[in-house]
Amino acid sequence: MGPPRGLWRKSPSAPELGGVSAGLTVLSEKVPLSLAFCPLWPLASLLVVCAPEMERGPVTCTQAQTVRGAHGLREEPEFVTARAGESVVLRCDVIHPVTGQPPPYVVEWFKFGVPIPIFIKFGYYPPHVDPEYAGRASLHDKASLRLEQVRSEDQGWYECKV
Repeated sequence: MGPPRGLWRKSPSAPELGGVSAGLTVLSEKVPLSLAFCPLWPLASLLVVCAPEMERGPVTCTQAQTVRGAHGLREEPEFVTARAGESVVLRCDVIHPVTGQPPPYVVEWFKFGVPIPIFIKFGYYPPHVDPEYAGRASLHDKASLRLEQVRSEDQGWYECKV
């Protein structure tokens, strides 16, 4: 079947990395997406959602995690594809550097351009979820974010902080 295909352009609201834009948006079905991969900011995930009128286009969650040995974070670029209305998991792995066990922690997920976290989970307390994600966002495994019923409004950059 091959990799998903699409034409990408720079997003005007994307974060800059040493002059390299990290934001991408699907425009049409023309160029292999694999040619458009660029460095992402630490623990960042790019979620691109096809609008209903672009029914043939993919919903793509692209993420890269930066190595930070002291925090147990590993670099694991990954590509997840779904269509609008389906679910995606934005991975964020945390392992204690000494014991290998997950430490007690607060998990926060941010969407670039939104000043407050869209999802916060601490211990056994119920998570705080932004109203735009209520009933659709949940913790997956230890720190990953599961988004149900993805919409075009979900498109953007996501960052995990643990």
